Amino acid sequence: MRWAATTEGIVLTIHSVRLLAALALASISIEATSTESCCVDSDIAEAFLSNMTYSRDWPEQFPIKIEAGDAELIGSSISHRAVYHQVAWKTNSGPQAFLEQLVDQIIANDWQALPNESEYSYPLVGFLPYRKPAVSRRQAFCSDSDGHLTLSTRASDIGEIVTLTHSAQHGSQSCAEAIASYKNHAAASPSLSRYLPGLSLPKSLAHIRHPSRGTHSGGDQAGSSSTIKTTLPAANLSEHFAEQMAAQGWNLDANLVGRTVSGHIWERVVDRQSVSCIVTVRQGDDRLQMLMHLSRLD
Repeated sequence: MRWAATTEGIVLTIHSVRLLAALALASISIEATSTESCCVDSDIAEAFLSNMTYSRDWPEQFPIKIEAGDAELIGSSISHRAVYHQVAWKTNSGPQAFLEQLVDQIIANDWQALPNESEYSYPLVGFLPYRKPAVSRRQAFCSDSDGHLTLSTRASDIGEIVTLTHSAQHGSQSCAEAIASYKNHAAASPSLSRYLPGLSLPKSLAHIRHPSRGTHSGGDQAGSSSTIKTTLPAANLSEHFAEQMAAQGWNLDANLVGRTVSGHIWERVVDRQSVSCIVTVRQGDDRLQMLMHLSRLD
């Protein structure tokens, strides 16, 4: 390298070399990031949490290795500051068998399954905005040494996606204390509202962000209601809700068809008790009134 004749020239030359080196490093960094993210399509990326860096590779920091069988690993992601790591698979024969296989492997690696959230906390219930992807099953696991894992299935444009998310954050509780707190919360909060279904609006109504006016409960009853402005026929929305009720494990008892009202009566057994839920949609001039009413059966 040729040095400049003056001190000032030396400084300028050194600064130029440093600038070129910095630009080169930046170019390498940009190219590496681009290469890492280029191979995960946008519809596949929707199966992950937002604000992540995506990759086709298994993350090195993940605490366990999974034998996926015939399930296809479609990618992984890392959150800002590497707080969360996530992997996702697409199953060829439906997610249920693969979920059971994953649970067995996770428990075999000394992780403890936390009580099901639908039993011990308040999930999203009532009438909900259009959600994509929609979580259809969720199971959390705890390790005193490695943090938390969350297993879930999601519906996407490319089919059912199974995701496994790891957080290295331990929190202030041990696994045993966390399990006890779930159960204590359930004992202190016996409200039937936690058994209400969560019914999301169709994609055509995605512009309605807050459809529900909340839920209410008392004694052996709980419910939710909402009114939305739309010209969608009541029967169409009622059938959209019916598909979700069946997918969530409710059994159809009766159909309700009137001049302005369309709906269904559903039953299921949860926590060894029978409950019934009536879901109706009433047609107005330019709006629909949605009602759900849940009661405990004798």
